Amino acid sequence: PETARWLPGLALDTPAEAAQAEATGPLTIDRRVITETDVRQARLAHRQIRVADGQIVTPAAASLAREAGVFADREV
Repeated sequence: PETARWLPGLALDTPAEAAQAEATGPLTIDRRVITETDVRQARLAHRQIRVADGQIVTPAAASLAREAGVFADREV
């Protein structure tokens, strides 16, 4: 069976490195659709996601983002 794929470049850093990554600001997803996997990766990296105008957020991603407070600039 096929499973969810992680975005390339995701590093599961140590807590000190994660805190440093948090200071760099919200992530920008270059695709049109933001998925639950994107939200999970942002949460693991202790980052937020900036949702651009016109981007689609899947229902599962919106639900998880509400729980984790992952979206930087909007209420889902």
